Amino acid sequence: MKVYAGRTFLYPDGGIPHLWIVVTEPFGAPPEVAIVSISSDRPGKDATVKLAPGDHPFIRKPSVVFYADTRLMPVHVIESEVRNAQADFHADCSEDLLERVRQGLLASPATPRRMKEYVRGRI
Repeated sequence: MKVYAGRTFLYPDGGIPHLWIVVTEPFGAPPEVAIVSISSDRPGKDATVKLAPGDHPFIRKPSVVFYADTRLMPVHVIESEVRNAQADFHADCSEDLLERVRQGLLASPATPRRMKEYVRGRI
């Protein structure tokens, strides 16, 4: 059970399971990773990176990366949530998808500035 850039997991943040993508390799003590979630594409949502069925096995309808909720998460929390069946690892991202998500994180006006600074030095 390893956490690394490009790993994805389903996590019911707020009750509804969303796909989360690990954007950075673990860093620090304790190690943390930057993560972003995927959300349905609807009017008014940040459209910096749009996703379609086929971009990832979990994506079955037009979606977007929800950069406004980019966060740091300790690796041990992700591992614990998976171990306790509160989250489930899913198929890894392709290299292309991970790169699109990373570049979008830096480009999106919705990404919190501190998250851009954190990720900029780690991708």
